Amino acid sequence: ALNKKEHRGCDSPDPDTSYVLTPHTEEKYKKINEEFDNMMRNHKIA
Repeated sequence: ALNKKEHRGCDSPDPDTSYVLTPHTEEKYKKINEEFDNMMRNHKIA
């Protein structure tokens, strides 16, 4: 646990502690946005 705290100030933080958007995460958010848009469109029609 102590090692993780030391690494936080490092140039290369742990994946679980860094909030950098990876291509995979971006894809996931894009998909969520698309689904949300579709939901809103369907809601307006209904």
